[in-house]
Amino acid sequence: MQFLRDRFLILAVVVTATVISGMFILHRQVNRGIQPDTTSESAPPVAQVPAPSQEPVPVKSPVVEEKSVEVEVEEIAPPSKTPSLVMEKIDTDGDGIPDTFVIKGEPRKKPVSLTKTKTKKPDLPSNLIEATCIRVSDGDTIKVRLDDDSVESVRLYGVDCPEKRQPFGRRATQFTKDMILGETVNISPVTTDKYGRTIAWVYVDGECLDKELLKAGLAWHYKKYSQEKELAILEEEARAKKIGLWQEPNPTPPWEWRH
Repeated sequence: MQFLRDRFLILAVVVTATVISGMFILHRQVNRGIQPDTTSESAPPVAQVPAPSQEPVPVKSPVVEEKSVEVEVEEIAPPSKTPSLVMEKIDTDGDGIPDTFVIKGEPRKKPVSLTKTKTKKPDLPSNLIEATCIRVSDGDTIKVRLDDDSVESVRLYGVDCPEKRQPFGRRATQFTKDMILGETVNISPVTTDKYGRTIAWVYVDGECLDKELLKAGLAWHYKKYSQEKELAILEEEARAKKIGLWQEPNPTPPWEWRH
């Protein structure tokens, strides 16, 4: 019994000492948390350096000048279903100028011939006199002023227009006015009549007034004083087409009307 008591006392002393030691240590830790750190106050202040940002720094990309580049694209035509045509030039009249085109197409087909209309410049006479038309008396009679200021009366060669009081007479006069009045004309004299007028071809801008009147059906071919085949053909063509005065069934020639 004495032995058990002694051991109980020892155990009580140990427990009490452990409790007291733990309380002492806890008390010191509490005091440390409350009291300011004097050592830190006496120490010099340390500059606070901000922590580096975690965001990446943007890097400026070099400026690249945009240039438009033209790319040529070769257009490829779709294959033709029809065979290509071959055109051959042929000189049929032997004047050295091709006047006929022969188109050759598919085999076993006859070639198609297209006659080319020749466009030649009018063959102007060499005896041209330049003048200015200052008056139109009627369809086939005019007055011109020459370079020396002299005035000449000119009668158109190879044609006879209806008189003013005849049907289409005024229209023929107006046609001549519209074509040459106030214009520079070229006169090719042929002869002189009994009235002292110069009988001549009259040209303006390369066109012959004598022939243009016949084409318009506003004149007769004056066969008594002219045997020009071209003038006769022009009258027949206008008559066949019933142009101008040929619209009437039986127009009276001016040389008959005057008598």
